Order: sequence, then C-alpha cells, then structure tokens
Amino acid sequence: MKKIILFLITIFSLNMVVEASFPVTENGVKTEVVANNTNNTNLAIEVPVRGGGPGLGIAALCCGILGIFFAGWLLGPLAIVFGALGMKNDGRGMAITGLVLGCLVTLLWLILLAFVGAVLAGGGFY
Repeated sequence: MKKIILFLITIFSLNMVVEASFPVTENGVKTEVVANNTNNTNLAIEVPVRGGGPGLGIAALCCGILGIFFAGWLLGPLAIVFGALGMKNDGRGMAITGLVLGCLVTLLWLILLAFVGAVLAGGGFY
C-alpha cells in the first residue's frame, strides 16, 4: 500500500514539475515593437511565448533516481524521454544525468528479464 501511495505522489509531482517549467504570462504572447523605416511607424508583433525552464531535466533526474529503487521498468524509459526532451532547455546537466540513469535502469531491467526468461526456459524450477 505504501508503494502505491508513493507511486501516485511521484506521478502527480512529476506532472506539476512539467507544468511549472513554463512561464506564467497574462495572455501567453510577447509583444515586440518593430520600427518601420518606410513610414516612420511602429508595428506591434505578437510572438507566442515558449517554455524553456528546467522542468523536463528535473523530471528526468527524478525518474532516473526513483527508477533505481522501484518501478524501474516504467520510470527508466520515462527518464530517457524526459532527458532527451530536456536537453534543449535549461537544466541540461540534470537532463543528461536523468538520461544516463534511465538508460542504466532500463538496461538492468532488460538483463533481469533475460535472466528470468533463461531460467524459466531452462526448466530451473521443478
């Protein structure tokens, strides 16, 4: 029961980290004033604001660390995805660390799965 509660808290926490990485603005657009040299008038251009915080790097690092202890089959691939997406934004070091940890956790789970499959296929339990 404790593991289920901790897993749900982790999932909801990761959701909040990803949503918190985007800047909060009033209308979601940035207004730039561009001077027009032909008529001596200023034009206002609205450019959409794109999030660029370290949220995906933090999510990758959290998934990688938590994947070592439990649910590595799920959190390992999530750390790889979040790490790959987080490499473009701030928090690149955390994204790389999460990516490496996700690869290690996923590799360990695949080795464990192959070992268990080999033992069961070889008839080790009679």
